[in-house]
Order: sequence, then C-alpha cells, then structure tokens
Amino acid sequence: MAAFRSAASVSISKSAAWKPLSTISRRQMSVSAKALTYSSRVKPGDELIMNVDESTLAKPSGSQSLVRFLASSISPTDYVVMHAQDDSSVPSPPTMSKKRFVQAHDIKPVHAIHHVFDKLPSLPAVGGVEGVAVVEESGPNSKLKVGDWVIPLPGVGTWRTHALLDESQVIPVRNDIQPEYAAVLGLGPATAYRLFHDFVNLKEGDWIVLNYSDSLVGQTVVQLAAKKGVKVIAMLTPYQYIQVFSAHLKALGVDIVVNENVVNTWSMREMLSELPPVKLGLDCLGGDSGRKVARVVGKNGTFVSYGNVDASGYYASYKPFMIPKDKNLNIQQFLLSSWLAKASQDEKKKMIDDLATMVKDTKLHLLMERKPFESHRLALRLGWEMMRDRRLVMTMN
Repeated sequence: MAAFRSAASVSISKSAAWKPLSTISRRQMSVSAKALTYSSRVKPGDELIMNVDESTLAKPSGSQSLVRFLASSISPTDYVVMHAQDDSSVPSPPTMSKKRFVQAHDIKPVHAIHHVFDKLPSLPAVGGVEGVAVVEESGPNSKLKVGDWVIPLPGVGTWRTHALLDESQVIPVRNDIQPEYAAVLGLGPATAYRLFHDFVNLKEGDWIVLNYSDSLVGQTVVQLAAKKGVKVIAMLTPYQYIQVFSAHLKALGVDIVVNENVVNTWSMREMLSELPPVKLGLDCLGGDSGRKVARVVGKNGTFVSYGNVDASGYYASYKPFMIPKDKNLNIQQFLLSSWLAKASQDEKKKMIDDLATMVKDTKLHLLMERKPFESHRLALRLGWEMMRDRRLVMTMN
C-alpha cells in the first residue's frame, strides 16, 4: 500500500523497555501512562530515535476525559511527519499559465503533511496520527460517558496507553465495531468520504477515476461508490503489482483497472469513447500520474487534488503539472485539515457514524494487520517497510 525510498530505521532507547500497560491507582485517582515519543525529526533513511516516556495523569477536569487507547495505527503519514524537514510549503490553489501558446491550469499537488496538519506537531511529540480510545473517566462538564469510544483528531498523538483529552480533541465513534477499524476511520476513510460526497452530486451509473486506488483512501472511495452504484476506473502505477491489486480492487467494486502506462494509448481512448463522460477525477500523486487522471476525466468534469495519507515517499512525486483549459474542468483542492477546522462537531460525528455503520454492516473492508503494542519495535519496522500492501495497527491488551 505504501512504499518509501529507503527502509525506516527506528531506535527505541534501551532504558525504556515496554512494561505491562499502565494501571489506575484507585486510591490516588491517577494513571501511570506510557507513550512512544520523539524529540527530533530526521532525514528519510536516517535513524529515528524514539523513547518510551512515562507520566502520571491527574483526574480529568472541566470537559476533559481520561481515555485508554485500544488501537493505534502505524501509517505512512507518521513516517512523513517524523522525517519532515520543513512545513512551510503551504499548498497554493491552481493558477492559469500559458504553455506553447495554450492556456492551462497549473496544478500544485497537496502534500500529505498539509492534508493532515496546519503545521507540524511541536517537539517533543507523541507518535501516531490515528487511533481509537475508550473513556475511563469523564470530567464534570464532559458530555462523554464511561465506555464511550473516541477518535482523537490529528496532532494528539496516539502511540500511548492513556491520555487526558478535551471534547474538542476527539470525535465519538460507535463501540460495537473492531477497534482496528475504528482506529483508522478518522484519516483515510474520512478523506474518501469527503471526496466522494463534497464535490459532485454523483448518481447511479456515473463514472469516476482515481489513482493509487489500493490505499485506504482509494479502497474506501471504491466501496462508497459501489454502495451507490457509481462506476469506478482505478489507475495503478507501473510500480504496483497490477495482477494482485487488480483482483482485490475488483472484489471491492472497481469496474475497470488500468495501468497508468496505457492511458495515452489508442485502446484507452476507444474504451473511454464507449463510456459516459467521467464526472470526477481524484489525484493524490501529482506529476505524470495526476495529469493522466485529468486526461481520463470528461470535458466539463471535476478534478480534485488532495494529499493522500497513504501515498507518501516513492509513489508520490508531488510535482506540479498542467491541465489544458479547453477541457473546462472544475479544478478543486481538498485538505482534510481545513475541513476539520471548519466543520461542526455534529458534521464530524455524522461522517464517522456513516463510516462506522458501513464497517458494522460489512460494507467497508480494508486491508489491515494487527500487532500487539508491546511489540512496537517490530510493528514500526513492519509498518514502514517498502511495498507494504496493508495497514498495520497496534492493539492494546
């Protein structure tokens, strides 16, 4: 699912061996919590130093809740954040330019960091962007109840046993689905939900196209489309295992799987001429891949550039590209970070409720693998290895 230019090198401080999960002292009403933290960012390929820190959490006050984590994902976004050297390159909207006397839209792809964060987390930071936790104690002004499940917003840090979180830092999620699914809903599937619902009023029989479609974003878009009867063209890069991914994507509901290399061929043009115009194109890679998505979208269609939280490193070029003006495409840019900042708590909850209901009804299937949190050294190595085809989720005892 995600690939990186070099294998991740992670070192956990020797003095910080992971001991059994923290316990609550009923007499003292405090919690001993452990967390995987990092105090500096390194260049890709360099050794990343992480520590196991222990702290004592007090009784929740105000609208806070004491939560215990159930599962935490290891995602490509975690890798990007911990290896980022700069977050100043804020994505800019498409502009018009001229190339060879032809007017064209100049597209600057959205980087995964900006898709998730307004700015990088301050250091030192707790690792992990995705996770799910259960409320163990609520503050006097909190609407959350003991036993409720919550998804922390990006920036909270999820590679930990416990945390004190305010209501504004979490989104409630139903507690009758697998915790590993709940742990990943707030990023990839949430991005897919917004992409599918916010830009085009898609109807049964309409067509869409997307690249890097085997990511969690892509898998969710495909299943949202299948649920509504929308047809999907899935583009895979030449680096991906076409035969393996093609079978999986078709099982999820993809109608046509193509290698990007054939987009400019006569056979591809002939196939598209026999279909209704493609209404929506979703690009997370930029460069030549993004340009080919735009080529497949029909005239007067909609093209959306977004930061794929799964497509970091090797696949994502993030290179600017151009789309001819004469296609008259409605060109849009999507950042989940901007949507989360503006959306109400009710809007966030509805999105997560819809996705969690799909999981409960077995309408959303994602490729994932579980490892216990105590095996975090192995989990980190596996979660960031090259050519990985499934998301690794660490589960707590």
